[in-house]
Amino acid sequence: MASSLDDTRGALARGRAVFVARPVAAVFVLTFAGLLVLHARALFDPPYWDGLIGAFPQGLWLARHDFDLVRLLTEERTCPEGGPNVYPFSIYPIAIGALYSAGLEPRQVFLLVHLAMLVCAASAAAAFFALARTATDPRTGARATLVFASAPMFHAMASQMNMDMPLCACTLLSARAMQTGRFGRAAAFAAVALLVLPRGVIVVVANLVLLGAWLFGRARDGDAPNASRRRAWNACGAHVGLLLLFGIELVLASRWSRGPAYVSLFGGFGDLARRVLWIVPDVGWAFVGAVIVAVVVTGLAWRRKARWTELVSASFVLVFLAFFGQYTNTLPRYFLQVHGHVLVLLLAFVARDGRNVRVVRPWLALAAIAQAVNHFGTFYPAVSTGWRVPGYADAKLRSNDGHVLERSMEYRDDLLLDAEIARRLERFDRARTLVVAPWPITHALAFPELGYVDRAWRTSSPSVPITFDPNATPLRDVYDAGARPPRQRVSLEVVWVLVPSVYLPGALALEPSIDVVEEVVERGAHRAFVVRRVGWNAR
Repeated sequence: MASSLDDTRGALARGRAVFVARPVAAVFVLTFAGLLVLHARALFDPPYWDGLIGAFPQGLWLARHDFDLVRLLTEERTCPEGGPNVYPFSIYPIAIGALYSAGLEPRQVFLLVHLAMLVCAASAAAAFFALARTATDPRTGARATLVFASAPMFHAMASQMNMDMPLCACTLLSARAMQTGRFGRAAAFAAVALLVLPRGVIVVVANLVLLGAWLFGRARDGDAPNASRRRAWNACGAHVGLLLLFGIELVLASRWSRGPAYVSLFGGFGDLARRVLWIVPDVGWAFVGAVIVAVVVTGLAWRRKARWTELVSASFVLVFLAFFGQYTNTLPRYFLQVHGHVLVLLLAFVARDGRNVRVVRPWLALAAIAQAVNHFGTFYPAVSTGWRVPGYADAKLRSNDGHVLERSMEYRDDLLLDAEIARRLERFDRARTLVVAPWPITHALAFPELGYVDRAWRTSSPSVPITFDPNATPLRDVYDAGARPPRQRVSLEVVWVLVPSVYLPGALALEPSIDVVEEVVERGAHRAFVVRRVGWNAR
């Protein structure tokens, strides 16, 4: 017995030694385990919001069409036009398509992708810790990592099957490689970031700026070995090659795309303020502070007074700002990519005076606690839709827009609401019913492989019909819009699903004067209505 206890103590001591000797690995393991426990209920969740209309439908289309990427780009319509051509140059939908084509059941696909997201989240946390401890010290870096990994948006992206968490991980891993002078590794992670999403080009440009600054500084000081300069120049060449690849992607996409580009010179700054400072104020205002610090650090760098760690994050923050200043469809979740750099930059700047580090530690602990309490968006401002529904106060009809809800774990109420809508519709005869609904509910009802229904429904939408769904019917074929009121053209029973939203077409708003409510679906503070539009004459 004594020998057994000694062996156990020895194993535990060796385990502690590994964690002490390899704290970055420890952060990875602890983050993965913590997320696995916290989000165990979400491991089989189907895709949500943009994942439901973007990467998963595209992956499913690829699996059904022998991964014909040329046809996808040149013949299929883009997402705003109702087509599967959403991310034509991303490896993520290809990976999803490969899982479907391997014959896996939807729940098996979801489990594997969710686990991959948790690995990416743990990698992002570990890379952040490595950056933060270099900027300050291990103890302060650990507390800062708690702040980063307790952010509501971090958990929302970790438990969804979207591409923002892989992009965040690649961004921070590339930054860590730049911080330690491993320029080739930084280029590799930048390449993966670009292959995940076009926004990965921000990593490429930020790294190029840093490489230019490094080479300029070494040329000025004359203190770099030739081998180091050669590696830096090789990395510059690799990053320029990635920029050329991005340029080719832009040319090809603009050649065949008929959808909106969402690009306007300096037109994106207003969108940044509207969608981030208000919807996610903690992330948005921290970013504003980081931009100010980044400008100061740039000035210090010119006078040779900036630390390399500060420059790594300052470069990314400024390039990120420049990129989204030209983009007019900025969503709050995009800021997950920069949030780690924001925290590292602010922390590094405060830590310039060593006395400030001790002062900031308790504030980091308080910030982590506040974010844990805000896990479900408790402190975030509610977004009202302005709907007027008899029997419901306006406060109860909160917006169900995914781009708002995915700022915290509140998004899961909306996901489960969509699943409940699909369940409630089962009381209607599928063979004789057509469902008019907004995106992405149409996608959830149209494709059983997306995990919401067992059999496909015939759907229609006042937005845009799904062009790659054989059961989708344009609304103009369902109703004669020229008649007043519109007259139903089809002999099917038409059921409408209406969900409070801030930017759905007017036809998808509930109108008590013409709609008879069949079902009220509730989940948390969110509502949906299954109605018959009797005010539009039936055939």
